Order: sequence, then C-alpha cells, then structure tokens
Amino acid sequence: MDGASQSQGNSAATASREVDPLSVTKRLQRDGRWAEVEPVRDSLMKESKKKGMNKADAQAWTYAELDRMYPAFRRSVDG
Repeated sequence: MDGASQSQGNSAATASREVDPLSVTKRLQRDGRWAEVEPVRDSLMKESKKKGMNKADAQAWTYAELDRMYPAFRRSVDG
C-alpha cells in the first residue's frame, strides 16, 4: 500500500493540525528522505484537488499528512 492510500482514512484527524510546509520540506531534505517523499507529496496534492480543495487547503492538508507519515527521526542522546 502506498503512502497516499494510507492517508485517506486519516484525513479528518490531520485536517485541524497545521504544520509549516517549508519546515517539513527542509526536515525531510535534511534527513535525506525528500526524494522518497516528493512523489507522495505530488500524489496527495492531486488527491486533495480532486476532492475540491483550494490550493491553500490542499497544501495544508498535504503537508500535515507528510508530517504524520514521515515523522522526524529520533536523535540519539548519546551522540
């Protein structure tokens, strides 16, 4: 199952959770995961626009989903 399919059932849970798209993008780039995530982002944006969301709402929903689907790596305290 791909990431876009996983997110469909949880859209209501993330609808009220706002994240900063630039922060999510930079975190994923820093973690070296952007190449994996970018096609998922594109798919989520297409999905949201098919549902009739305007660009701002589509972006907010998409990045909230990406933040949920690809959480930040836990950093080791021991270094």
